[in-house]
Parts: sequence; structure tokens; C-alpha cells
Amino acid sequence: MKKLKAVFSTALAIAMTFIVSTSCFAAAPSNQGLTEPTEKFIEMCDNLFNNPEEYKALDKGQNDVTNIFINKYASYYAAEEYGVLWDAFKDELYGIMWEDETQKSTRGTIVNRSVEKSFYVIDETTEFSPGKTFEMTYTVSGDYSFDSSSRQIVDYSNAYLNIDYFWAGSAFDYHLFNINTSATPTSGNNRVNFRATFSLTLEFEYIINHLPIQAEEDFGPYSGSVLGYAQ
Repeated sequence: MKKLKAVFSTALAIAMTFIVSTSCFAAAPSNQGLTEPTEKFIEMCDNLFNNPEEYKALDKGQNDVTNIFINKYASYYAAEEYGVLWDAFKDELYGIMWEDETQKSTRGTIVNRSVEKSFYVIDETTEFSPGKTFEMTYTVSGDYSFDSSSRQIVDYSNAYLNIDYFWAGSAFDYHLFNINTSATPTSGNNRVNFRATFSLTLEFEYIINHLPIQAEEDFGPYSGSVLGYAQ
């Protein structure tokens, strides 16, 4: 769900009056957001098309559509038509996901382990200034311990959420809200599910005729979960 929040100042009102009356204004190039495929996006395409066993394409419902997406767009990737992939990603995918697991230490039969799942997403403004795109990578992770003899979870942390990367251009900033994290063991106590959800506000800042314009648009909720196994 997205919610628009525009912040208007007296200076903005004067600026808008001036714009309407003159029909001309100057805006900095950084106000455009991301208008074409980025280096990060191309890197993620390389990961997905070359290593689909590790990197997964998720549809808007976070279902795995890796094979479908790769088969549909393999020819465009081979031709390096990243603009087509950029539009397809925004229209069809929630994001690209990959997972990692690290064994931290072992003492006797107790194994300490961490798991994490990362998501690369692209989203786009639709309200105050439509078509401005941002990209983001976030990770949901957790630490846990299990007994290797009984295959039972004996301890676990809460889920952790980290924004690893965010870019929309120099005229944009963001902040998170409605952050929720949880860790829940299964009934058999041989798995633990680490989950996080959050939303973000994208903040716009413009200079038009030397006067400030500010606006905000809300995005999300975004979510992710990762399982830790007692094995």
C-alpha cells in the first residue's frame, strides 16, 4: 500500500504560482530518480541468469518464478537489452532473493549458526511525481543454536533487519516505519522462522527557481523470512 504525503511551504506556494504564470522552471538532474538500468541492477541480472540455483526471481506474491522469468527474457539478457529487463522487473517481480548460512561455532553437541536471506527490490513513485524509481537491498537474518544429537533448537535470537543498499538519486532520502521482527520455532522445535516486515517513506527534495519543494510517498510493506534448521 502506498500513501502520498506532500509538504508545502509558503515558499512552495510562491514557486508554484510563479511556475503556473510563466510555464518555465529549472530543476536539477538529480530530481529524476533512477530512469534507466543501474550497475547494481545489471549485477543482479548477471547473478540471476547465470546462477539461478542460488538467486531466485520472486513474483509480486513472493512466489518463485525463476525458470519462467529466465525462459521468457533469456534472449533479451543475451542481447544485453537491460532496458527491457528493467521494465519487466518493475512490472512482474517483487524482487530477486538469495540465501546464506554460516556455522559460527560448536561446543560439544551444541551448534551455533546464523542464517540470512537477502532481497533486491525496485519500486517506483506513482503519486506526487510519478515514474521515479529507487532500488534497495535488505536482509532478514537470525542466530540460533541447536543440539546436534537431539536435532532440537535450544536457543534463538529475534530476527534482524538490515538495509544493505538504497539508491534513488541525490535528491532523495528515506526512512523506515512499521518495522516488525519475530522469531518463531516450529511445533517440533527442529526449525525456527525469522521474519521481518517494514515500510518506508521516500523523501523528495527539489529546488525550483531557488525555492524548496518537499514531498513524501510511502511504500510497502516489504517482508522476508528465513528458516534455521536443526541439522
